[in-house]
Amino acid sequence: MKKIFAFVACVLLFGAGLFAAENPAAGDQLPGVIAKARAAMGSEKDLENVQTLTFDAEIFLPDGKKDSTLLLQVKKPYFMREVVRRTVTEPVDDFFYPEEEKPEPRKADVEITTLSDGKEGVRVIRNLTAGTRKVDVLTSDEVLSRRDLAQANLDFYKQLSESAGTTKFLGEFSANGKKVNRVEYVYPNGFRVVRDFDATSGALVSTENLGVVAFDEGEKILAGGLTFLDASRSVDADGKPINTMKFKKISVNDPLEDSVFRFSIQEILSGK
Repeated sequence: MKKIFAFVACVLLFGAGLFAAENPAAGDQLPGVIAKARAAMGSEKDLENVQTLTFDAEIFLPDGKKDSTLLLQVKKPYFMREVVRRTVTEPVDDFFYPEEEKPEPRKADVEITTLSDGKEGVRVIRNLTAGTRKVDVLTSDEVLSRRDLAQANLDFYKQLSESAGTTKFLGEFSANGKKVNRVEYVYPNGFRVVRDFDATSGALVSTENLGVVAFDEGEKILAGGLTFLDASRSVDADGKPINTMKFKKISVNDPLEDSVFRFSIQEILSGK
């Protein structure tokens, strides 16, 4: 699976204990590596037919405790919508409350919705417990980053053209006992991701971004003629567990209007 993970959002060196290099192969192997990786996902017809992707997931901490839920929707060419729900504990300020008068920390259910259409975007933070809302406009850099993320999810490992980013074959490696082909993608606005593909099957093994490595694992999910796995386990550069994302449902080509990815002026003024 192609994580973004933007949740996510997410990245630049692999932990030495996880990965070891073996005989880097010639750069002319890149087209074959990418072709095998795409074939492991599905047919060229099905891959090119994808217009939207929807991921419905739960995120668990290393101790098994559920941390949050995620709804991630992407649509060609650059639309993204991410909804994260979690329960947060508001800290108690020790300065204002002596120990004997210190109240119990308050908990609140929070929903964070991030919307982007590739040109502009907003982040809407709702405190569902208190019934309050805050709207932040995304910076131009954040919008451009999310353009890259949308493309990274929808291009299914396709080689980037020289005018739209770079793709580089880094060689053959050993990752957790598997022989993999490693490919680096740098998308048009600078988003960089490194993907390891099983040297035999072509299937995606892991995705690395900003120091976080996400391993695809679990059972197969078939959607729109494509093959996904139902879990992604993330570790940091030292191999320390961060979380596990379990996909309850993955949908291909759900009908999604452009308005799903935008927040109108009327909504901002309404306060709802």
